[in-house]
Amino acid sequence: MLENIGRIRTSFTPKPPTDDPKVEVAHVAPTGDEVVTPAEKVTVDGQTLDKVILSHSTGVKADQLDVKVHSTKIEDAWYVTDLDFNIG
Repeated sequence: MLENIGRIRTSFTPKPPTDDPKVEVAHVAPTGDEVVTPAEKVTVDGQTLDKVILSHSTGVKADQLDVKVHSTKIEDAWYVTDLDFNIG
């Protein structure tokens, strides 16, 4: 399992990687206590998450990738609670 987690980490790491990546999320209006943020609204070291994922792809095209980050408010704090990762 640890090996698989390492592979996933690489998919979400921009090139060139940094020791302290900066992640920013554009404001998306919540629906109640949930927010669904598309990958193009998340940046890692200035690169959108969808572009970062595609840069590690071995054949997936931009129109085939659909990634969304789900966050839920729990006791006045926001947590990532799900990740939709659809290819095809």
